[in-house]
Amino acid sequence: MASLRLAETWTAMGGLYASGQAMTIGAYSPLGSQGSWIKGEILKEPSLIEIAEKR
Repeated sequence: MASLRLAETWTAMGGLYASGQAMTIGAYSPLGSQGSWIKGEILKEPSLIEIAEKR
């Protein structure tokens, strides 16, 4: 899997949006939902379980 460079990506997208060269797109997909590429395995991650238990 390629490493994510979120800070650089958000900075670049912010610049494009501010210049009018990009638009925002939103999407919603629950973790482990039917048809998800995740196949529910993410729901077994200890860090996610810890967060869920605190909520």
